[in-house]
Amino acid sequence: MSVMGAFPLKKSSYPFWYNVAKQVGRILNLQDKITQRLIFDRLKEQCGDRETVARNARYTVRSFVAWGTLKDSKSTRVLRKIRFVYYK
Repeated sequence: MSVMGAFPLKKSSYPFWYNVAKQVGRILNLQDKITQRLIFDRLKEQCGDRETVARNARYTVRSFVAWGTLKDSKSTRVLRKIRFVYYK
């Protein structure tokens, strides 16, 4: 199963993962580079300022990097979106 095929399963089973992906997508539609702090701030606005929110958001963002959906920039804690190549 591809990474993109796994997202609908995450949405129904893991709503926090879906919420993180939704916030990352909204930010990346506006700009090419984002900071983890911006993602965490948006999630704290929705879920509250709890340590579990910050920790799980950090784990989720690092999973996106490990899956190749986001890429680390040379700057510290800055993420870039990757360009997908679509095959027919």
